Amino acid sequence: EFTDWARQAGFDVVDPALVPTAGACPVTSQCPAVGNCGPVGLCAISLTGMQCCTRGGLAFCCLNGNIRVTTCNCGCTGNPCSPLCGGQQVTISCR
Repeated sequence: EFTDWARQAGFDVVDPALVPTAGACPVTSQCPAVGNCGPVGLCAISLTGMQCCTRGGLAFCCLNGNIRVTTCNCGCTGNPCSPLCGGQQVTISCR
């Protein structure tokens, strides 16, 4: 679940009323859950400049730093590899 992952990534879950100006959290995605599909190559990292964001009626705030978005292309990491492997993996963390 997102909230468990958020805590592991350095976020604290708070009441959204405490951070009324927080924008929506960046949309996250994972590589398809098919055999030997995962992030490949260089990943792009962007800093949002936001310390807090909201999703699903909750606010997530970085305990240290601001929200960082990491985007990686999905591809084959071994054989056999499914033709369904593709797209991007997008994760957020605190920096």
